[in-house]
Amino acid sequence: MTTADSISSHLVKTLTASEGLNEFFENSIPYLAESFGANRAILIDFRENTGRFNLLHFIGYNQQGRFELQRRVHEMVLPRALS
Repeated sequence: MTTADSISSHLVKTLTASEGLNEFFENSIPYLAESFGANRAILIDFRENTGRFNLLHFIGYNQQGRFELQRRVHEMVLPRALS
């Protein structure tokens, strides 16, 4: 079972060992997803200046699914996404 301590330890080790944000995402998101029992995960960002969500990183989806994921993320409505 994954604990909060093991997650935080993994994140710190991954952050200090990574050469950039993409490498950090690639090495940390799968561990976080697994920790919560998920086999797929996406990382999204809300851009205040455009009022839209953007897909930053994803795992567990086929590579061809990126366009569909990005389209769906752009269609998200902030109040509904947070409820």
